[in-house]
Amino acid sequence: MKVEQYSSAPLEAGIYQLHLAEIDPNQTSTKEEPMILLKWEEGESKNQVWDRLVVSSAAAWKLAQLWVALGGSAEDEVGDLSAFSSALVAKVKEKGAVFAKVFIDEYQGKKRNKIGEYVTDDTGQILRDAQPHSPF
Repeated sequence: MKVEQYSSAPLEAGIYQLHLAEIDPNQTSTKEEPMILLKWEEGESKNQVWDRLVVSSAAAWKLAQLWVALGGSAEDEVGDLSAFSSALVAKVKEKGAVFAKVFIDEYQGKKRNKIGEYVTDDTGQILRDAQPHSPF
């Protein structure tokens, strides 16, 4: 039997509630920019979905998206990018779960899950319940 037969298939594309499995705010991107590495786990299947949040002005929209999905407000005062990054890490640890739109990406011939968008709890519940083949 080959090792790949023991690997789990990626989640189907859809809305999932993901639970924090691991967070490392001390990573660096390939462009040497600060980065937050997140490992999320889907509760029923235990599949893991990784996300890398680069802490830069070009990628700040993704930080803001996660902030709002975790219950923060677009009107919150969060300071500069470094302070915002630290506050976001604390908020992720505090809440521990988030809804996200997950899709399947193929990289070097292997399929894996990626996060397309973080959404609020209310939006996540509505979209998840509307899925034709809900995984829940």
